Amino acid sequence: MSYKKLVKYDYFRQLSLFRKYRKTKEKKKERNKRKNSLRRSFETNRGRPVYQTIPEYTIHAGTAFSLLENPENVIRLVNEIDSFKIGDNKFKRILIDLSEITTIDIGSISFLLAKVHEMNRIGKIQIWGNMPKDKSCQQVFIDSGFLDYMRDLSGNKFERHGDNYLVNIGSDRTLNEKVGKSIQNSIKHLTTEKDHFPPVFSIVQEMCSNSVEHANTENIHKNWFLGVNCVKGSENQNPHIIFTMTDVGFGILKTIKRKFGTKIKELMENKTDWEILHRAFQKQYQSKTEEINRNRGLPRILDIKEKNYIKDLKVITNNVFLDFDNLDSSKILSKNLPGTFYYWKIDLNCIEIWNQVGTN
Repeated sequence: MSYKKLVKYDYFRQLSLFRKYRKTKEKKKERNKRKNSLRRSFETNRGRPVYQTIPEYTIHAGTAFSLLENPENVIRLVNEIDSFKIGDNKFKRILIDLSEITTIDIGSISFLLAKVHEMNRIGKIQIWGNMPKDKSCQQVFIDSGFLDYMRDLSGNKFERHGDNYLVNIGSDRTLNEKVGKSIQNSIKHLTTEKDHFPPVFSIVQEMCSNSVEHANTENIHKNWFLGVNCVKGSENQNPHIIFTMTDVGFGILKTIKRKFGTKIKELMENKTDWEILHRAFQKQYQSKTEEINRNRGLPRILDIKEKNYIKDLKVITNNVFLDFDNLDSSKILSKNLPGTFYYWKIDLNCIEIWNQVGTN
């Protein structure tokens, strides 16, 4: 065979091999697509694995998705997600339908992210969702930092938007470098310079310490999300920063220790759960761990609030909504929140008070 014929033969041979390879690759891709739509169950049929279609469920968020304005609806959604932890050990897909939302706040977004993060750690439960149709709600959702922890259908991360963010703190340590940096970056929104603000770092530390303490007693994983939302000034309000802390644990009321005689006295005095929660912040109860150095976190948080280093402190935990600025607006909820949610603000006035009083 001549050299030219040999080259020509080799060219067509390589082309044929390439086509076969491409067809094989395409077939493999199609096969993988079919496999991805099915999951291997733990059951077998005469020693052979059985493939089953993953069941899909939809949870509707409704229209008012605001933890501060309509907490019962958000708690209802969270509890529905929780219900999938109980039962069989099979794969499930859950769609969180946010399309009809007309009101939304950072609290509902924070708690939803914490719950999704918890479910992902459990495994076998895949959660996905859609965006609100309402443009203003959609923008709040995008700017919150929620999408930093999500991926699109192609597996790609979303682009970062705005100065707001949600920080996953974790459970194995209470002093996290990310927390300090997040607070420093947020202070720049008010003072134009990165700076420490010990009161906020201190209460975040106390919240995390309390969470980790009770997580260790039950030998479970805990995780916190710190939310930072920078709000620009307007005619009606000064520039300020909204902070949220979200825990998907037991809730405060389930971690305080009340003596039997105290419970009887509270029952005779018709004390509500929100009044009992307020007393916990006033250090009138002990922690269930019975450790000497415990139960200082909640009073420390209240002390910082009363010194005006933070403003507009609100706590939602178990069946209680507690508003420290307006106790009359505190209330008992019809549904039980599985965890604790803190909300507070700081503005330039808070920083000035700290600089004048706190540093002396």
